[in-house]
Amino acid sequence: MIAQARLTPEFRLLEQTQQAMREAFAHSYTVGMQAVLDELEQVWQECRRKDWDGQGARPLTGRAKEAAIEFLKAFPPGTAAPEVGADPLGYFSFSWMPRPGWALSVAVTPQRELEYAVLLGSQRHCGRLPFYGELPPELAKWLEKVTGNV
Repeated sequence: MIAQARLTPEFRLLEQTQQAMREAFAHSYTVGMQAVLDELEQVWQECRRKDWDGQGARPLTGRAKEAAIEFLKAFPPGTAAPEVGADPLGYFSFSWMPRPGWALSVAVTPQRELEYAVLLGSQRHCGRLPFYGELPPELAKWLEKVTGNV
């Protein structure tokens, strides 16, 4: 019965549509992630030397870059793209600011700790979480509240 269903034009059309949707979704995520990785590379090139800010900032290291890339890869497809920056302590930072008064900023340390600050209107939260290769549920919750997706 299944073999016969695969031969019908309707089934082939459905199969083709599903495949096209999967490819479009995968491509859009890949393109979005590639843009963030390109931005990360640019920040790393600009901030990998001592005193990159003229005020004594520590350089971004290869270890910091590896931790930041691992952090980005922990996000599920469809996650809003962050802005990439550098922290004077030698950390990569990622920020989501979808509207005034709503923001999430995460600094990824070379030791794979996540230091975060959240602003939800008048509410403020901050903390530090270990990073083991997966997005911590607490951070996923804040990202969802700030951006509306995860």
